[in-house]
Amino acid sequence: MKILVVGSGAREHALCWKLAQSPLTTELLCTPGNPGTNEVARNLPFKVNDIPGITAAVQELEID
Repeated sequence: MKILVVGSGAREHALCWKLAQSPLTTELLCTPGNPGTNEVARNLPFKVNDIPGITAAVQELEID
């Protein structure tokens, strides 16, 4: 399952860290992310309020 976490704080880092441990996770992405999330997920360059950009990325990357 491809998962996108939206945010850049410590909570998002904790979510990414735990989601990365799941055998169901095939790809983990975070936007905008931070250096910590980048260690366990691929950060995408969108601001949290860029709904059209995030929506387009979800469709293009086929995120579940």
